[in-house]
Amino acid sequence: MRELFDPETIVVIGASGKEGKVGNLIFRYLSESKAEVYPVNPNEAEISGKKCYRSVKDIDADMDLAVICTPAKVCVENVRECAEKGVRFAIPIAGGFGEVGEEGKKLEGAMRRCAGEMRILGPNTLGVLVPGVIDTMFLERERSPRPKKGRIALISQSGATAATIMNGANLYSIGFSAFVGLGNRVDLNENDFIEYFSDREDTDAIALYLESFADGMKFREIVEKCEKPIIMLKAGRSTAGAKAAASHTGALAGSDRIVSALCDQYSITRVYDEEELIDTSRALAYSEPMRGGRIAVLTTAGGHGVIATDYITSEERGVGLSLSQLTPRTREELKKLALPFASLANPVDLTASATDEMYLKALKALMEDDNTDGVLVSVLFDPPGMTERLIDGIISMKGGKPMVIYTVGAEMSVNAIRRFEEAGIPAYPSIWRGVRALYALYRRGVNE
Repeated sequence: MRELFDPETIVVIGASGKEGKVGNLIFRYLSESKAEVYPVNPNEAEISGKKCYRSVKDIDADMDLAVICTPAKVCVENVRECAEKGVRFAIPIAGGFGEVGEEGKKLEGAMRRCAGEMRILGPNTLGVLVPGVIDTMFLERERSPRPKKGRIALISQSGATAATIMNGANLYSIGFSAFVGLGNRVDLNENDFIEYFSDREDTDAIALYLESFADGMKFREIVEKCEKPIIMLKAGRSTAGAKAAASHTGALAGSDRIVSALCDQYSITRVYDEEELIDTSRALAYSEPMRGGRIAVLTTAGGHGVIATDYITSEERGVGLSLSQLTPRTREELKKLALPFASLANPVDLTASATDEMYLKALKALMEDDNTDGVLVSVLFDPPGMTERLIDGIISMKGGKPMVIYTVGAEMSVNAIRRFEEAGIPAYPSIWRGVRALYALYRRGVNE
């Protein structure tokens, strides 16, 4: 799939010189890539100083990728011309196909028949994004800023949902190795891309948003062989949700009980909202799995320790794990560094009198504790002795047992999450999200 994600030649059919047009945005964004980009529009002589061709057939060059920006009824003929030209991949952007009813499904059938050996992504799709390489998205960057390069591949049946996920991720500098908008899946589907990202060295986790399965049996075969974590948000769980999914994509959603059984059998981490999809993907991409469910909590706020304990141990409104029973050696180490009024039972509360040095020594002791499988680390900048220098010290401990950060606050906390993100350490803006990430690491560990 090199020609789809890193093409050397691209033709934009329906390219436009008029600002605000889909064909204008896509042509401009693709022109920033290292590929040679050719505009096609029979009504324009040139676009941005480049000769504009009447047809893809008029271009004297082999084409890796065609991005088709024309309306649905014209699009099928454009696909035919691309196939006859020998284009390797095509991305028809337009909607108006299977999602709108029988007439649209007939257009999809015609598109499929005339494609020949050419592979199609879509139609009704945002296409692909590989930060720094290719961007076929027609969303204005000022409103929908693109993420930086990261270690998570995002595969989504909904372009708008994926766009909001990536927009939200930008706040914390969360990156993606690639994004693929599946659209109506007239040809390429989630199975093709799970298999592809399974072998890519720049991808450590695969985040999947689906409303239906293109080929359930093939899906089972692909995920069974995939060694990388797959995190799936399967929408359309309820009867009403399944109907909404059908009207959105033109496909049936399937039985939710079967989906859950499938996830359990093949170690797919199932999540239930878009926030959890990215939170969990980050944890599984950045950290080794947890081999047990014994958690140590380090904080400077006693109340936070209590809340974290409830989330960790509760079966009903928590994750049902346990607090680790710290070894005598760990307790002795904590006594040496803590003030007399600190609480050294787990959760460990060093109080608001803690300093960076004290906190880092305590964290080191917990990371080395033989009775602890994972550590929840509270990074709060309210105590006067806690500074941003703490971040570097925590980062230096990466590589030991699983460690998840949470930090609650304003600008300093947001910056801290960005710093941890750059270092590949999962960090979150709430206690619950941190605990939930640890639970994902635990589930991955026990299911391997």
